[in-house]
Amino acid sequence: MMAVGKQPIWQNRCTRACLLPIRIVVATMGFFGLVCAFTNRVSIAHIILELVAHKNRTEPIDRKGSGVCEPEGGVRADRMHQRSNHEWPESLQGFILGCFYIGYFVAHIPGGMLADRFGAKWVLGISMLCSALCTIFTPLIVEIFHEKGLIAVRILMGVAQGSIFPALTVLLSHWVPPRERSTLGAFCYSGVSAGTVVSNLGSGFMIHYLPWGMCLIVFGTATMFWMIAFVLICASTPNEHLFIRPGEKAYLKRHIPVQKEILSTPWRRILFSKALIALAISQMGHDWGFFAIVSYLPKYMSDVLQFSILSNGIMTSLPFIALWLSSLICGFLADWLIRTRRMTLNAERKVFTFIIFCAPRRLSTRSANGRSLVCRMQ
Repeated sequence: MMAVGKQPIWQNRCTRACLLPIRIVVATMGFFGLVCAFTNRVSIAHIILELVAHKNRTEPIDRKGSGVCEPEGGVRADRMHQRSNHEWPESLQGFILGCFYIGYFVAHIPGGMLADRFGAKWVLGISMLCSALCTIFTPLIVEIFHEKGLIAVRILMGVAQGSIFPALTVLLSHWVPPRERSTLGAFCYSGVSAGTVVSNLGSGFMIHYLPWGMCLIVFGTATMFWMIAFVLICASTPNEHLFIRPGEKAYLKRHIPVQKEILSTPWRRILFSKALIALAISQMGHDWGFFAIVSYLPKYMSDVLQFSILSNGIMTSLPFIALWLSSLICGFLADWLIRTRRMTLNAERKVFTFIIFCAPRRLSTRSANGRSLVCRMQ
């Protein structure tokens, strides 16, 4: 094959056809990867509402505090016969919703080590492939093995997805210069909230109009297509990319130092680092609230507020639409504060962390009193 300069003709054509810098393409693929990952992860919160027998609540709402709203009219009654009738107790349902994080917790550190050693591209791609397969085969596994099969496949999916964030962090560290990390990083990681929105809306609409298994098949198949596109378009480092422009490669080489050897992990310094411990505590506080809402809000909306599956999908997506928009705005704002030297990087990180942990806590405590208002609006 004839070559143009140092590139084969097909690589030269791909280079000219790509209108965006490759680092933006990589961040965009990371965004859509997280969207796909969270559709696989979060959709179970709506699926389980269709798997278990619905509680018959014949008592009207007690204005003195029964805690349960009147059922939403129309849609719920028409669809009751379509639901499965698994008699799973509340404790088992809670374990099914949470068992994903058993495997997820175990795979985090090994996933990061594998990404450092073998490259983030293949670790991330294989993780997404396994997650997609778990999602696609969940309906069949539930049909054959019931709750035990569902628990097993959710734990396996957790193991598969446990490598996603470590691998994505390694990937971005090779592609995004420090001055662009707040903007591109915020855009990429906003796929978490965008994926939750897509999962809630998509699950609500698909389960309303189609059998519940189709929801998982659609999400899993979309993840498979993403994985194929990611493997073809992206690379672990700029030096490995086939059609990156020479100017962009030089820019990234100038602003991102290349690590020539794999260093040993300083476990002792990591475990006793005050900064790391503070970050870990703050992250645990965030995850406790975030994943509790992601996993259990749809069930609360169904069992207590008694929304239909369609209304449930719409209502549970609203907080995450606001989260997605605010994450993008805060990313641009953080870069602007640093670029204009109005705030140091250290101060900016601390101020933003303080705000995002104090404000949601106050709003969460107030939202607990909003049930009666929602009931009156129905």
